[in-house]
Amino acid sequence: MGKTISYSMLSKKIGMPGHTRYIASLLKENPFLIAVPCHRVINKNGTYGNYYLGASFKKYLIEWEKSFTRKSE
Repeated sequence: MGKTISYSMLSKKIGMPGHTRYIASLLKENPFLIAVPCHRVINKNGTYGNYYLGASFKKYLIEWEKSFTRKSE
């Protein structure tokens, strides 16, 4: 399973601290959903935030991925 990361953590990792909203807006419009799994980027407070296909689908994908980890443990 992929790990989740917050938008602010991602912006720091790529050397753009303070550009959290910019990073979030770019990921929201990501047309390469499978190749670039932006659904794993969440808000710092743990909420899911926006997603190209909607926040409810983003939550579904994250929960679906977690189900694979639980079965294989």
